[in-house]
Amino acid sequence: MNENLKYIAGLPKILLVDDKKPNLIALSAILEGSDRVLYTATSGISALELVQKHEFALFLLDVQMPLMNGFELAERLRLLEDCQATPIIFVTAHHFDMEHVRKGYESGAVDYLFKPLVPEITAAKVNSFLEMYRHKKKLQEINEELDLRNKELAQSNKALSSFAHIVAHDLTQPLRTIKTFLNILYKKNKELLDRESTEFIDLCQNSAERLDDLIKGLLEYARVDREPRASENFDLDEVCKDVMLLLRDTIESKKAEVIIRSPLPSVNGSRAQIQSVVQNLIDNAVKYQPAGNQPVVEIACEPQGENHYQLSVKDNGIGMDEQHQELAFKIFHRLRTKETYSGAGVGLAICKKIIENNGGKIWFNSEKGKGTTFYFTLSKVIN
Repeated sequence: MNENLKYIAGLPKILLVDDKKPNLIALSAILEGSDRVLYTATSGISALELVQKHEFALFLLDVQMPLMNGFELAERLRLLEDCQATPIIFVTAHHFDMEHVRKGYESGAVDYLFKPLVPEITAAKVNSFLEMYRHKKKLQEINEELDLRNKELAQSNKALSSFAHIVAHDLTQPLRTIKTFLNILYKKNKELLDRESTEFIDLCQNSAERLDDLIKGLLEYARVDREPRASENFDLDEVCKDVMLLLRDTIESKKAEVIIRSPLPSVNGSRAQIQSVVQNLIDNAVKYQPAGNQPVVEIACEPQGENHYQLSVKDNGIGMDEQHQELAFKIFHRLRTKETYSGAGVGLAICKKIIENNGGKIWFNSEKGKGTTFYFTLSKVIN
């Protein structure tokens, strides 16, 4: 064994345990390679000492050893947290002793090698386990990298949300001043203004209102991440009743019909945030309608798996082109012109952020001219 290999970082380590040194020499000769490091121990005690210092990819244990046999050593290894998932191969001369085989598997063996060892079979089995170990370590590295990236992304999103909140908040006051003085300018001089000047002022006022809507949307979007994530059980029927009251004027003015297809269950999450989602989706369903069409909105709910409910909000509105659907949840992205339908293009982005923050997912099916159905999942009640 090349002792320098012990210090090469990243190479998988194999522990060979046998009370007879000639057996260790023979086994080491079969398994020696530049892509692994071999450690040897002549007793269970010395093996346990090595385990305290190193992470091993594989154990090869002789069954017949004095003081602590291979089965006893395997049971001791399985009690150690770092060794519970490490494969154990028993090496035994009891070729046809089924009692030994049974006891070995009960002790944590994953395979057996029978003496006299066949070098090709021995090497092939060990190589297979080393390859699995390498894949496992690579997967661990990928998961650790993903965890790190997710943490960095979460911190970046938090910082971006705080920045957006500060910027939007700081823009509110100067925008309010612009709107106020535009109104004063118009009122004081409306009799002196020609049609073109009046149109210019109207254009400025409309642009200021549009900017005001965008700032309010940005503040609302940033607020979702800044709010503490509440976890409470609440009744979806009660949420829908509250939303209907809030949207009563809109519903009545459009002569809309809102139908709840089945009694809605209680769920877990942030009641205020989920109410905002339901309100936004119903409001959109009533708003985005062909001229002269009576809005019909259907709300239904059904179980999804063991831990979630799936809520749907279906409308008979204008629908969306398939080519635009992937952009629906993008902040500030409008699928219709502001001249036809009002809005800042923030509502669905907020809905998506809220549902994901509450542990669910949101999606929709839509066809132009045939309406849209939004779906989102919510957690069942936590007892």
